[in-house]
This record gives sequence, structure tokens and C-alpha cells, in this order.
Amino acid sequence: MEKVVLHKQWSRSIGDGQGKTYNMMVPAIDGDRIYAADVTGEVFSLDRLTGDV
Repeated sequence: MEKVVLHKQWSRSIGDGQGKTYNMMVPAIDGDRIYAADVTGEVFSLDRLTGDV
């Protein structure tokens, strides 16, 4: 089995966080965009390669 090494390319904070609640929303990927929502429902569109909003 071939070993695969992963490296973090970027990270981005989305919204204020969930506090003590558990949020089941997961990011969606469409082409070169990642769509993620914060706990208030605000949706962010991020560049998949750079993380730019």
C-alpha cells in the first residue's frame, strides 16, 4: 500500500462558532468553490485552492 502524506494548504474561520450546540451542517464543494455556513445561517463561498472569500 502506498503511503500518502497530506499537508494543510490553508484554513479559514467561518462565523462565530457553535458554542455548546452541535451543528450538523457540512461544507459543500462545487467546482472550485467551497460553500460553508455559520451557526446563524450566513453562507460563505471560498476558493477551493486559496481559501479566499
